[in-house]
Amino acid sequence: MRKLRSRLVVLLTVLFVAIQIGLSAECSAAPSSEKCGSNQSKRILQGPEKLLSQLHKKAENKSNPPFFPQGKFDEEEFKYVGKIKLSEKDKYELVLLTTTWGESCRTTRRLLVFNADGAYLGNYGSLPEEPLKLTGSKVQFPFDESGGNVIDFSGAKPQSEVRLDGEVFHFDVVGSKKSAKSSTKR
Repeated sequence: MRKLRSRLVVLLTVLFVAIQIGLSAECSAAPSSEKCGSNQSKRILQGPEKLLSQLHKKAENKSNPPFFPQGKFDEEEFKYVGKIKLSEKDKYELVLLTTTWGESCRTTRRLLVFNADGAYLGNYGSLPEEPLKLTGSKVQFPFDESGGNVIDFSGAKPQSEVRLDGEVFHFDVVGSKKSAKSSTKR
């Protein structure tokens, strides 16, 4: 009887320690309260700083910019994807805007499209993943080809809709009524 009681005490102690370790690991994996829900509005440029600053300013000055208002997000990353050059005067500059916001660290991704003069044309919003690479006139995403994995910019203007990973994404043109309603859609 005494051996059984000793074994039970040891088993309960081991179980208690295991639970404590599990809870500790879970807490350390939880989003940092310093970042999420703080609305600290930290902006990060990733890529050619001068060009990104110019593009950010041009998009910001539109009547319905793609950015969350200051104090309504935790972190905004403005990351250069690259340039697509179709001819000397026809080219696109592409930037990925990733905004983290809210208590649960929600992330919203938009692929912003600018013309040769740096004018903001619009965006593909609510993207599930970042682009993998830029090849020629195509932006490739980490999905199977069968479900759609590229946005092709070889036309005279960005495609009005594309399919990525089986979902359809629309190009929100700057100044359109649809864009005015959805550019900061969460």
